Amino acid sequence: MTMESGKKNPWPLRILIASMVCFVLGSIIVLGQMNTFGDALDPERNNIGSIDLNTESQELITVDDAGCYRAYGVNFEGNVTLAEVDGSDAKDDVAESRCKLDWSAMSADGSVEYSVLGSWELSAGEYLLQANCESGCVDETVWLTSIDKMESDLIGSPMVVIGATLCCLGIFLLPLSGVLLAFSQNRKQQVMMVVGPDGKLMPLTDLTPDVVQGQIDSMNQGTTD
Repeated sequence: MTMESGKKNPWPLRILIASMVCFVLGSIIVLGQMNTFGDALDPERNNIGSIDLNTESQELITVDDAGCYRAYGVNFEGNVTLAEVDGSDAKDDVAESRCKLDWSAMSADGSVEYSVLGSWELSAGEYLLQANCESGCVDETVWLTSIDKMESDLIGSPMVVIGATLCCLGIFLLPLSGVLLAFSQNRKQQVMMVVGPDGKLMPLTDLTPDVVQGQIDSMNQGTTD
């Protein structure tokens, strides 16, 4: 009496390997695009204007494209306002807007932590960016950044899109392969093999009285002949 296992399904293991390959390859591609992330997400490198508080407290900014804009600083403590300019006169301050909250600034190497100083929905035109410090603002800078440009610079990079897609595909396939492996283990059956009256191996489930009698009759007929 012996035991034989049903044939193992190779696809769960193949999907597991494919998910790991996709995730590792995607991670390598994304890590290789850190300069692209820095160019897009770092306000010091991606801005439409800035105020160096060592020398000035306001700056005239030209907004070419309507959209979401955000002011960033590092250790700035104070108030930042933005007023639309009509000719030589500054109008009332533009009301802040909590736009595109799913996007935030970061430095390329992660060494600088930026703080949001203000956020606005702006139309094309000229604006006066003003920064009023509550205390000394030595070596502080305020940058005004287009969040829409952050988004378009990242989405417009083919390698970033490919790397992110591979990472997401790997993350999706990994639990799927685990489910299929578990399902395959549950479906895997062991078949009991026995020796029939004719001396040949056969599944225990096939060892019915009719089959046994048939084999015995066949053996007796062969002996008679």
